[in-house]
Order: sequence, then C-alpha cells, then structure tokens
Amino acid sequence: MFLASWAHFAQSRWTKQDPGFVKIITDDTFDPMLRGVAAGIIARDSSSIVLGGYSMPLICPYPASAEALAILEGLKFIVANGWTHVVFETDSVSIAKMVNNIINFFNL
Repeated sequence: MFLASWAHFAQSRWTKQDPGFVKIITDDTFDPMLRGVAAGIIARDSSSIVLGGYSMPLICPYPASAEALAILEGLKFIVANGWTHVVFETDSVSIAKMVNNIINFFNL
C-alpha cells in the first residue's frame, strides 16, 4: 500500500498501522542552485517504535525527481530488511498517485 500524506511531516502526526505492518516515511530537501538533494527514510512499526532509518545526499535536476529518489531509497531499505507488509508515507501527492497507478496497473 502506498499512502500520501497531505500535510508536511512537521505538521502531521504519526498514525498507528495494523499489527505486522511497517510504515516507511520518506522525505527530501531540494536545492535548485546546487541540484542537490538530501533524502531521509525512517521505518516505524505498529507500536511507533523506530526500526531504523537514514539520510543520504543525492544529485538530481528536479524536485519531483528528488521525491522519487527518496521513495526509491525507501524501497531499497524495505528489501534490505526483508519487510513484506509496508505502508509508505510521503508529502508528494503527485509521486504517490503515480506509484499507486503503477501498482494498480500491474496488480502488485
């Protein structure tokens, strides 16, 4: 499941997931002058316990690309940890809709 948060993370509250699910929260910051990005990923379980997370610098030309790269890093984090029941949260509605469309098209 891919969930888009309509509010910026600093203004929203964490919502509890069903038992057995992990929530992956991704965000980024984009500097158009440097075309630099810092992506952050955090994982929490259904009890709000932080399971892990990290941040990393990336290079990309556009803000939407930065959001997509942050989500890609979140997917890599899921695979590396072997999680199978995951909910994503992002503040990019357009990227969330695109990913949901891909998931629905391929019945993933």
